[in-house]
Amino acid sequence: MKIFEVVDEIPDEIGSYCLIFHLKNSINVLIGKLGSFFFTSGYYYYFGSAIGSGGLLARVNRHISMKKKKFWHVDYLRPHMIFIAAFFTMQTNQECSWFQKIEKNSYFDVPVKGFGASDCLSSCKAHLLHSNFMIDLNEFSEYLKLSDPNFGQLFLFPQENLESTVKSRGKI
Repeated sequence: MKIFEVVDEIPDEIGSYCLIFHLKNSINVLIGKLGSFFFTSGYYYYFGSAIGSGGLLARVNRHISMKKKKFWHVDYLRPHMIFIAAFFTMQTNQECSWFQKIEKNSYFDVPVKGFGASDCLSSCKAHLLHSNFMIDLNEFSEYLKLSDPNFGQLFLFPQENLESTVKSRGKI
């Protein structure tokens, strides 16, 4: 049973998101002031909130676009990865509870301490997780939902919808 709804566009409302990327080949990457790190091939899960102008649409589009000024840690790693999907909700400040719940699972490891969590108020080790394989999206969404018993609706924007969204909105 799916506990998420698949959508073909991302709303411009505020909310929280988890972006899933695939890194085909292991690589060393300089992550701004954080330093240079070795990233092993596999799947990366990046957690964040979108509370600024343009909401989820603006933030997710920024993170999945390739050409941009490097500002967040993920901006340095993004050119080496393939976008797979984005889970999101219109509930804000979910990234810490999502990260903390999922990090406990043995499928995942923290590739770089502090990555994406420089402003975290919940003492997260990072806001980026790595897995050697792509976890089933239904199973992954259950982890997201279990992080909060009062959790609302969860949505999935898969990579397949990226091209039509780009053409219709001209954002990426």
